[in-house]
Amino acid sequence: MNIALYRSNGWIGKAIAFWSRGRYTHAVIVLDDNRVIDAQVIKGVCIRENIADRMSKRIVDVFEVNTTSEQDEIIKDFLTRQIGKKYDYLALIGFVLHTTKESRKQLSRWICSELVFAAFQKANINLLDRIDAWKVSPTILSYSTIMVPKGTLTI
Repeated sequence: MNIALYRSNGWIGKAIAFWSRGRYTHAVIVLDDNRVIDAQVIKGVCIRENIADRMSKRIVDVFEVNTTSEQDEIIKDFLTRQIGKKYDYLALIGFVLHTTKESRKQLSRWICSELVFAAFQKANINLLDRIDAWKVSPTILSYSTIMVPKGTLTI
């Protein structure tokens, strides 16, 4: 299963990168058919047709996580059940303000990196040890040692 982490040169992307103390601004899971599932600010959790759909002028680093076919199905099933859930604006504000209160955690709303992290947790794959999904930004997600770099795309 692949994870794509986006870098952006736009002002919103630069603000996210600054406040999250890193270079990544967005995270998605890439399915076998190259569609992606992510949490977007306006749409919430949705499926996009490909890694470049709606995401222009960005650099994307793609990582592979070694999974079994059973784990892939668990991840896909979890993600499918999340489609239509809303974006978690409070979590985004929490990253900007660097809050650490678990009260920010919302099981019915997602930010992109939290959704990716939680999906792998459902399949008993810990991308990072000793951290909860609600605390994971796209940059923190990139620290996973089990995510193997596959390449970089410019879209």
